[in-house]
Amino acid sequence: MFRLKLLELKNFLSYEHALINFEKPGLYIISGYSEKGGDSNGAGKSAIFSAISYALFNRTNTGLTGDAITRFGSSSPGEVTLVLTNKSGQEYKIIRTPKSVQFTIDERRVEGHKRDVQQSINEAFKTDFNLFNNCISFSQRSGN
Repeated sequence: MFRLKLLELKNFLSYEHALINFEKPGLYIISGYSEKGGDSNGAGKSAIFSAISYALFNRTNTGLTGDAITRFGSSSPGEVTLVLTNKSGQEYKIIRTPKSVQFTIDERRVEGHKRDVQQSINEAFKTDFNLFNNCISFSQRSGN
């Protein structure tokens, strides 16, 4: 079992910069308020789940990859940093941009070609994009 510890977004989808610290135990509720419309539509709630998917699998849960994840109008590429821990206290860190991926386990960097690093990520978390995305989609739809 893994626990979210930190999620940082830079020029990712609607976010110029966001740092979300998940270190305190408990339930996290993601809500939003759009300055444009006053409701939560377009506030960036789904972008948080997309960022987790992107960090883990190099594509958002809606399938965006490459430069498509970079915030409109930004001159810097999008970047997502995801930090998770397991019950033994090991820390897993993924930093992903459209052109690179870094994966460390307890500050030990996993080396290799992007596809080899991706395989190491899949093995570490015992999942792949389809399984992850189906679970997310199921949990989003279960309340309807």
